[in-house]
Amino acid sequence: MPFVPNSTITERIGVYYAGYVFSLAGIIFRETPNTDVGIDAQIELVDEQGNATGKLAGLQIKSGDSFVDIKKELFTLRAERKHFNYWSRYILPVFGIVFSPSLKKAVWFNLTTHSHRIIKQEGPYRVIERLNEGNELNHQNISFSLIHFVQQFYDMPVTTENVEQVARLQEEPIEATQAIDQESKAAAWKRLTNILLVSKSPPEVLADAGYRLSWYFPVVPQTQRHFFIERITQASDEELANLIKAIHYLLSHGADNVAELIRDLFTYLPAPADRLKYLARQRIIPAEELEALFQSVEFFTQEFEGDFREEILKLYGITEADLP
Repeated sequence: MPFVPNSTITERIGVYYAGYVFSLAGIIFRETPNTDVGIDAQIELVDEQGNATGKLAGLQIKSGDSFVDIKKELFTLRAERKHFNYWSRYILPVFGIVFSPSLKKAVWFNLTTHSHRIIKQEGPYRVIERLNEGNELNHQNISFSLIHFVQQFYDMPVTTENVEQVARLQEEPIEATQAIDQESKAAAWKRLTNILLVSKSPPEVLADAGYRLSWYFPVVPQTQRHFFIERITQASDEELANLIKAIHYLLSHGADNVAELIRDLFTYLPAPADRLKYLARQRIIPAEELEALFQSVEFFTQEFEGDFREEILKLYGITEADLP
């Protein structure tokens, strides 16, 4: 019979425990195939209807009483400098989890925040926290605290440099010896999608993310295309308004050809012209961006929408001359 070291069993207990707790909280938990780079698993938030949102976070999981002072209930996550550096620059938020088999409890850490601090201070390369009600890994804390950090990460404005960092992964070859694998590419694709739809970023950043999604769309794997189609189909009105903001920015800077690429992304909506008209009728689109919306509607109807333009301008209390 094959021999399985106790250390391997202990490691697996920590992974299984984390998967069990996240599943109880209604969060998708996936182990990653390449754990050498410091990411053992990913979690993905779901919406109220149970749909995957593409809002991912990476997990580094440590398991064993060697990481824990049982008497003082102190949990320590130790790693090399290269791992803290990797977590500080990772395209997703990263959380650490340390599980104690003796206590049958685990503590979670915000590794993204800790890693930035540790790299800046040049060590020590460890994070220590005492077990308390706020950091114990259980489905209540996950639902209120950890999810809040993930949501906050995706709501934050990003820069064009951030978009470039994420998009670059789509161009890298898949090599088993590197961190660039299919899992990383899929995570980057979901990150790009949420930058466009969710983030409160400047219009030039939204335009950059939308352009890259449209450009890469024909060549990414079917699973990534399917995710984007599902995600934009379920997008809220405010999320679709981000695309109009990006199109408006491009039109105002004379980049009509790029604006058309982003406009193509609306193609995956059921009845895209009707959905866009609804955004205007609900006054979700700022007045200065209405021309971008009008042109997007006409892109799908293939005719000048004079009556619709007149209806919306009257609704907003402005005239054609007021449009940029």
